[in-house]
Amino acid sequence: MSQTTLVNRIRSVFEENRDRVFLIESMTGRSWTFAELHEWGLRGAALLKSHGIGKGDRVALVLANSAEFAAMYFSCLFIGAVAVPVNQALHTDDVSYILQHSGAKLLLFSRCTRSLVLQATEKLNTLKQLRVALGQETSFHPEDVDEAWTFDQGTKDPSIIPLADVSDDDTLLVLFTSGTTGRPKGVVHPVRSEFGNAVAFNEAMQFGPEHRFLHIWPMAYSSGYLNTLMSPFMAGSSVVLSCAFTAQTILAFWKPVLDHQANTLWLSPTMMASLLRLDRDQAGIDYCRGNVKSVCVGTAPLALKLKKDFETKYGVECMESYGFNTETGEVEKSPTDEWFPTGDIGLMQDDGNIFITGRKKDLIIRGGQNLSPRAVRECLLHHPSVDDAVVVGIPHDFYGEEVAAALKLKPGLVLADEQSSILQHCRKHLAQAAVPTKLKQLDEFPLGSTGKILNREVQRLLAAKS
Repeated sequence: MSQTTLVNRIRSVFEENRDRVFLIESMTGRSWTFAELHEWGLRGAALLKSHGIGKGDRVALVLANSAEFAAMYFSCLFIGAVAVPVNQALHTDDVSYILQHSGAKLLLFSRCTRSLVLQATEKLNTLKQLRVALGQETSFHPEDVDEAWTFDQGTKDPSIIPLADVSDDDTLLVLFTSGTTGRPKGVVHPVRSEFGNAVAFNEAMQFGPEHRFLHIWPMAYSSGYLNTLMSPFMAGSSVVLSCAFTAQTILAFWKPVLDHQANTLWLSPTMMASLLRLDRDQAGIDYCRGNVKSVCVGTAPLALKLKKDFETKYGVECMESYGFNTETGEVEKSPTDEWFPTGDIGLMQDDGNIFITGRKKDLIIRGGQNLSPRAVRECLLHHPSVDDAVVVGIPHDFYGEEVAAALKLKPGLVLADEQSSILQHCRKHLAQAAVPTKLKQLDEFPLGSTGKILNREVQRLLAAKS
């Protein structure tokens, strides 16, 4: 592969799809063709250059989901700058930590993230900051547009030739982990890995111009960058951009889908479980059955029962994906054929297919026996009283660890009434060592900023004397 293969392919995507719609912002109803987004990318690139940003310089982006955020990713790419997206849902201390350790020369924020930025940069007096006006904000606060730079009023710099000095091996962005196991850790991604992954993903799933993705991830998160922005871009697909998913958005989940005819979903198991419990929108369910082409699932293991229940309700197959794009765990094998451990465990069949069954670090080691939390969770989910479960190991004086589970039960049920039946079910289907020795009922599981369950917090709750 020549050094500029992917860079040339990025150019060709813009050229071949000039007049086709790429991005629809459901919050405002505005839409952008590939050519219009290219124009915005050039205006943003001129802004960055005017503030001294060049190739290799890092730009922190603390922006809400928006077309402006998407355009600024391309602005950085066009001049070889390195984007450092920062998830606004992170704790202020984590945002401050990221900004201190990212090496950013410029910070871009929006009206809705201004308060967070003020707190996070209180001791970072040397970091240059600039506010970018978002269309979804200016419609509500037209009085303060003059304070901020806008893409609509921005101008191009004729000296900037997009991608002219960019190669596949250049650093594209630094993604920080969500901090579920400690302080966020920055992972450097070159153009080759992100856009190469996008191409491979599209080829595996046969994504093309007829696919329209629903984007409900934080745009500062790996899934919001690669899976639902750059993969659709490289496929010549289109994207319906919405606010990042929260528990409060479930009741209106199908509105942007129906309004803009999205037909490709990329979900997490948490999103799927929430929809199964709370979604009563029959129009959305019917639309999904008749029009949704693909549902991809990732970021956490997909329980078999959850997969089957979702497919039964919504009538579409769910394809589970696996990746370690921003994790700092171990990896099985590098793209250069140099082996190094990922920390994943699994099975290899005779035909060469590998099935991931869990994470080595997630194993519960009880009295020297390796036990799979995923297998215990699958068993619990098949009990009629259990809505969801998290299985972890907690300290034990004699065995080292014991199996414990946090449970969400079906509405109206309490653990005191159901525990005997649940444990009997586990004894029937699990080895004795894998049967949970502690169960605890929770109304909601503790979640991190990206919607992932915080296992360490679950462990803390289960290990507490109660």
